[in-house]
Amino acid sequence: MTDYPIISQRSLPKVGRRSLMGIMPTRREASELPLPNAHEVVVYKSAGSYIVDDGRSRTTDDHIVNATNITVVDMREDAPIQVETSIRSAGEVEFVVHVTFLCTVKKPEEVVDAGLRDIRASLTHYLIQHQPLFHLGEDYHLNQIAVVWRNVTAEVKAFFSVRPPRLRGVDVKLGNIEVLTPDELHKQQREREMETLLSSEQQQMEHQLAKERAELEESRRRNEEAFELERRLHAQKLEQMQQQMTHMQEQFQRQLAQQQLEHEQRLRTATFQHAATEVTRLKEVLGADETEMTTIFPGATGDRGVAETVDALNADRERRREQEAEDARYEREIKRENTRMQYDMEVARLKAQAQVVATGINRGLADHRDIEHVTSVLNGVVKSLETASATPAPQAARPDGNAQPGRPAGDPGDEPGRAEAGDDDVIEAQVVSDDPDSSDSDADAGLREDDLGR
Repeated sequence: MTDYPIISQRSLPKVGRRSLMGIMPTRREASELPLPNAHEVVVYKSAGSYIVDDGRSRTTDDHIVNATNITVVDMREDAPIQVETSIRSAGEVEFVVHVTFLCTVKKPEEVVDAGLRDIRASLTHYLIQHQPLFHLGEDYHLNQIAVVWRNVTAEVKAFFSVRPPRLRGVDVKLGNIEVLTPDELHKQQREREMETLLSSEQQQMEHQLAKERAELEESRRRNEEAFELERRLHAQKLEQMQQQMTHMQEQFQRQLAQQQLEHEQRLRTATFQHAATEVTRLKEVLGADETEMTTIFPGATGDRGVAETVDALNADRERRREQEAEDARYEREIKRENTRMQYDMEVARLKAQAQVVATGINRGLADHRDIEHVTSVLNGVVKSLETASATPAPQAARPDGNAQPGRPAGDPGDEPGRAEAGDDDVIEAQVVSDDPDSSDSDADAGLREDDLGR
């Protein structure tokens, strides 16, 4: 067996920045890394430290990306390592001694650090440094090989127990011990060579399969990276196209809205101009004034027919005439009430004056001057009544605007406060004064409250 416990060892180049556009992380190519068997481990040397791969490492891990050396270590338990040496015999032919050591790697990082690439050389040196072993066959011939075997076995075991081999990171146990003749040695060598050949071919096939598998894995990884890059580039282009499409749609919507607004404005302008023309024409045809523009405008815009417009215009005019008639009636009622109030006040004042005169006469207070004063007062009363009677009274309104038939205009007979003939307080007489020069001031001086109280 060769290359134990280190199966393979090589240096690794420095990894460059090979990530695609900074999207993918930096990684080491899978083809640069070995594919260990189930009983093997990989030891990476990174930044002066040895790191044992536990099987879960990825090509993007720092200790793999930054590794400068990689080693594959055989971790089989009790791996047999055979050491061969020759000892002299009593004849010309030498005895061949085969000692098998059972080795188990405990710390692969220490094995790599110690550089135990082929442990057979170290164990051979360990065995041949025991010089008493080479004198055990000097007294025996080839036919006494059994005795030589017993002596050699005892000597090797004693030496191993007293001074066992010490190798860093490897546990060594003593296995089988054989003493062979040259013929047996040649036969055994041929068998070993055959086994070695078969094992070599199998290893070559396994390595070739592992290499093809690694290449396939690397090709798959590259395809995945290329696909991921293509997918992201496609996604970016698609997003840009969507943004451009959205911008174009927004711009188109704005232009469409602007055109629609301008069209509506032009349509409203044309409609308004047409409506203004139609309004003017209808105004002339229907003989409408400015106050009736709101009525004929719907007919000009087409919202109402001409017949409906004429009906509405006539209805508005009828309502306006009725309102004007109502306002006129209200004004006449106001004037009538004012006239009635003035008439009632004048009658009340005249009654009071007549009452004073009648009281003075009844008391016998009248003399020449008093008679003249009474005559003057009565003249004033008659003039006041004539003035009040001459005030025109409003008549009941008729639809044709004429006064109520059967009663002359200004007749106060319908006034509620007018004095009727036969009232006790009104003296129906006319006294003509003999002294035309007598004045109201003299009459007032002749008849006073003091004289009435005499």
